[in-house]
Amino acid sequence: MQFKRSLLLVALLTAVVFITGCVSESSTKETTSSTSKALLEQTSSANAPANINMFSAVSEGEILRLFFLLEDANGQNTVGNGEVAVQIKDSRGKDVFTQRFNVKTSDFTDYQFQLTGNGIGKAYEWRVNQKDIQKGVSTGTANITFTTTDGKTLKATATYVQIPEYTVDEIKQLYENQYNKNAKTIGTVKTKGNFEITLVKYGFYTHLKYDTWGDEVTDFRVDMKIKNIGSEQDSFITYDDAILQGSNQYKSSFNNKLDTSDMRPGVIKEGYLLFEEVPKTLTGQIQIIAGKSYNAAFHELTTEFDVVL
Repeated sequence: MQFKRSLLLVALLTAVVFITGCVSESSTKETTSSTSKALLEQTSSANAPANINMFSAVSEGEILRLFFLLEDANGQNTVGNGEVAVQIKDSRGKDVFTQRFNVKTSDFTDYQFQLTGNGIGKAYEWRVNQKDIQKGVSTGTANITFTTTDGKTLKATATYVQIPEYTVDEIKQLYENQYNKNAKTIGTVKTKGNFEITLVKYGFYTHLKYDTWGDEVTDFRVDMKIKNIGSEQDSFITYDDAILQGSNQYKSSFNNKLDTSDMRPGVIKEGYLLFEEVPKTLTGQIQIIAGKSYNAAFHELTTEFDVVL
């Protein structure tokens, strides 16, 4: 009987030790799991994208290859989940391409320069067909915005991006069409000495500063048609033309597209004058001093047109 009690006691003690061990092991596993999760979160936070280290757009024939690399707060290459927004503008600042998509950390791959083969870290790369990019003026600028899952926005810019370009004739026609939409056609005719002067139309004219390149500028434009109705060669002078309103005077620029010098009888010249400093807010009545000529007695004949903007 005594022996049976001893066996029972031993069994009970063994069970207690086993249960205590299980509880202890379970607690240890939970503690280890919590610690690992905390370390993972800490590591993830430390390597979170803080900047776009590099962004480039490389032309490869009919394809534009784009890629970017992220870096953490310590300047180390990293990856991240987020949304990518890309915008390409031409030299005028006009949008020619936009795109938006999501990326995951697994989409970033080891990257290297194609010419040297040197690795530069993990990058995200994608390609755009040039056919999907609208025509623009000169080379473009690509802007990228990477928005992380926690709402942080990272930005970068790539310059001298090759885009489909307008031809010289297309550029001129583009701005000519815009001008014609807003210009006021008048057709007023005046005769001064040997010349018949027609004010064809006028208005503000936006164009590239150097005709087919440069920044966009807006000048005031006056289109005219000049005919020599005399019997001798003569010149209609436009170098001192001007626009007047009240006490304000605006002189024409050196970019006039109207050459009326040494015109033979019956010759007709058409073109326009440009006035660079006329404010875009100008309204009301103005006087256009279109030019001058001389009669047989060498008296100066000034051609003026009173119009309303």
